[in-house]
Amino acid sequence: MAQYKAFLPDELYFPVAEWVIRDPAQLAPSMAESHAAFYKAYDGVGKKPDISSELAWDPAMIVVAALRKLGTGATAPQIHDFITHLTGYPGVDGVFDFEKVPQRGLDVSDTAVTRWNKKSETWEVVSKTAGIPLGK
Repeated sequence: MAQYKAFLPDELYFPVAEWVIRDPAQLAPSMAESHAAFYKAYDGVGKKPDISSELAWDPAMIVVAALRKLGTGATAPQIHDFITHLTGYPGVDGVFDFEKVPQRGLDVSDTAVTRWNKKSETWEVVSKTAGIPLGK
């Protein structure tokens, strides 16, 4: 966001996946471990994760989960079948259910609204999942 600093509006809101939620009370309990691993990896190198970081994380972890279950000799069709039937997988973006939401695993209920804070140069979470205002 630094490159846009000069012309950003005072109020800038974006819907995003759950990876930005740092308060464990706002997450499904099963996601706490995934979030901890994600943020620990970035904190360990002194970096803040951004959308690019997050977009690769869950897909990579899902493939790792497939290989752990099926073995490193798994074929592409076996991995595809694993992912197609994967449900209840706690990622950093939400709890994936590829049977309910084919091709994506997540839906609008795994989305929060954020607001860019110019001073702290970070996104602040301003809603619960599915866009429900905080405090409701």
